[in-house]
Amino acid sequence: MQRGALVRVAAATSLCAPLLASAQSSGGLSVVPSLSISQSVTDNINLSQDKRAEAITSVSPGVRVSSRSGRLQGTLDYSLNANYYARDGERSGFTNALAAGFTSELVPNIASIDAKASVSQQAISAFGVQGVDPNLGRSNRTEVRVLSLTPVVRGRLTDTITAQASSTWTRSTSSGAVGAESTALAHAAQIGGQAGRFGWSADVADVTSSYGAGGRKTGNRRFGLGLSYTPNSDLQVNVHAGRETETVRDVESQSTNNYGFGATWSPSPRTTATARYDRRYFGNGYALQLSHRMVRGLITLSDSRDANNGAVSDRTLAFVQRYDEVFRQLVAAGLPANVADQLTRLVLQNENLFIGRAVALQRRQDVALVLQGVRSTVALTVFRSSSIRLDQASTATDDLSLADGLSQRGYSLTGSYTVSSTTSLALAYSDSRNGGERATVPGVRNDLRSFTASLTGRLTQRVNYSLSARHTTFDSALSPYTENGAQLTLSFAF
Repeated sequence: MQRGALVRVAAATSLCAPLLASAQSSGGLSVVPSLSISQSVTDNINLSQDKRAEAITSVSPGVRVSSRSGRLQGTLDYSLNANYYARDGERSGFTNALAAGFTSELVPNIASIDAKASVSQQAISAFGVQGVDPNLGRSNRTEVRVLSLTPVVRGRLTDTITAQASSTWTRSTSSGAVGAESTALAHAAQIGGQAGRFGWSADVADVTSSYGAGGRKTGNRRFGLGLSYTPNSDLQVNVHAGRETETVRDVESQSTNNYGFGATWSPSPRTTATARYDRRYFGNGYALQLSHRMVRGLITLSDSRDANNGAVSDRTLAFVQRYDEVFRQLVAAGLPANVADQLTRLVLQNENLFIGRAVALQRRQDVALVLQGVRSTVALTVFRSSSIRLDQASTATDDLSLADGLSQRGYSLTGSYTVSSTTSLALAYSDSRNGGERATVPGVRNDLRSFTASLTGRLTQRVNYSLSARHTTFDSALSPYTENGAQLTLSFAF
């Protein structure tokens, strides 16, 4: 991690530092250090047709910090991975993995700050060589760092009228000369009231995004009025209308009217459904989410179409929020914490991130189903997405400048079986496909398929092991390959 990124992460941490001591003293803070040592072998280190075997030793100290009560709430997962390559020592080095999200209540019911941070290995291009192990085929991968800070001030003006103002600063950077730097600044203010079953609101928002490596600065300003109706405690419906001015589609500002409606339905504590439709400057926008927690399972569905301010920062930070949410739902459904962690990462691994350098319009659909039996658990995830560039004035080069549109789809299926109280067996199959519409580069379509078998167990009370083997096939007109690998990991708990 570069020094600048470390400084920014340290600054975000220092904002919450005064509350750490109080949270720990009240019993609301949990700090769990960890250490894992793994040895892996592969027959294709470069993920190419010219196969070359390699052995990789990794040592990964880490820590998980969690707070569920008090004025500081959130979770941080961090690990530093030291990787040593037996045959090619020049590849040896360090990588970071971080997913953190905290809310600090600075002044109760008045002022708070949200801090989110992420460090992950991501594909530079969806059209390039893809793989399931980030330590292999590094030519199309880079370390992406994202930090987001959101101070919020809220207050009650009268018994029925409330107001809120917030600002969100998001910064994304990458390793090497990839040029994934982007910065977004969003200001928002809202005032609203309630009169019986009816509510009203007035809001204004101003979003500015800027990109490096040939990208440019764009802006979007919106204001609107809204009405809501709550016929009962389970249902709320709302409508809104307003106007927005943007410099996304062109360097010259354009103004359009916008309107929309939505609903939230919670028939039980285990079921929630939300729906929203917006008519925006880019056309129709919408979001549909459904979550149902069964006695021994969970199903979630989502479908959305919206503009984002960069394919990296939006979805990377969303992973931080969604991991914590899905993990808690799986634990509530009765899964052990270690199984819930594995399945949560499986549910979210199909994000298929790529480096974006301009505002894009994305349609995305996701389905996740988890079923648990007495000794077995089955998880199925399915996703499909399509992206097009909205900023036609940008000269930046990325996947959406090489094709009129990027389509991604795939699924993963995993089954696990508890052999004994300390041992479990899992089988997983995944298939993800990328393609470009009317691409300027030939042969950009690819298909990554992987099958993995793993055995996990406990050696002692504080030492767990995992033994896995995989077979991967990558179909591409430009760079097809097959790869076989195995890994043994020892995990130490403290």
